[in-house]
Amino acid sequence: MYRRLMAEIKEFKRPSILASLFMVGEVMFEILIPFVMVFIIDRG
Repeated sequence: MYRRLMAEIKEFKRPSILASLFMVGEVMFEILIPFVMVFIIDRG
């Protein structure tokens, strides 16, 4: 399955990898939002 996927995105390899990394980053920040809000409320 991985080989087939790489064959399909040959010319778009870099944008595909960047999109995946940005998506992971977005999820990490979405998970951090509640913790930041708790910190702000406790300190504020």
